Amino acid sequence: MTEGPTEHVQPSAHAAAVARQELAALAAGAAQGDTASLSQLQRRLHAGLVRWFTHTWPQDSERVERLAHETWIEVWQALASGRYDARRAAISTFAFAVAGNLRLRELRSIGRSIAAADEAEPSLDVHDAATSLAHASTLEALRHLISDPSSPLDESERTILGLLARGMGDRDIARELGVSPSTGHERKKRALARLASELRTLGHHVHDEATSPSPSLMQGKLS
Repeated sequence: MTEGPTEHVQPSAHAAAVARQELAALAAGAAQGDTASLSQLQRRLHAGLVRWFTHTWPQDSERVERLAHETWIEVWQALASGRYDARRAAISTFAFAVAGNLRLRELRSIGRSIAAADEAEPSLDVHDAATSLAHASTLEALRHLISDPSSPLDESERTILGLLARGMGDRDIARELGVSPSTGHERKKRALARLASELRTLGHHVHDEATSPSPSLMQGKLS
């Protein structure tokens, strides 16, 4: 008998909203030069950044810590200079956008092969806060479309995209949904196409060859 989908416990929408408000307040304080706010902001987000970089370099903790530190330098510079705009993206989204850009630069600098999905992502300059902010704005739209029940995507589409954002492949997604791999693949394609359409409607650029943002782009915000 086919096994049904596995339940996953997600943080409540209220708790997530409270956390975003707290982070926004810390970012505002840091932008005004409050070192205590900056320190708290770093403590709140540092572990998540380390986990995210560790997905790429699980055996290289020194590199992971260096990249996490470089991410905070870029975030702090954007806050201090006023280049970060809280109206366009949450501070956590912005931090992960900068981290994602640093990851791509690091991979290219060491000559490591980058997956096709990563190649489809925008090539950003982390020293250009406006560009990183545009990237963060897309991530913020992804967060809403995939995680928010008020999203125009239906529950099935959000579930599939959430699994994809966690790094699951076609077979794992099919197993979670309780369907065959071919059926899971087709559902994933439809969900990605719908996501791409909604992003374009919101004014975000989506590469034609990618259909939609790659899993690694989504993982930075949703994992």
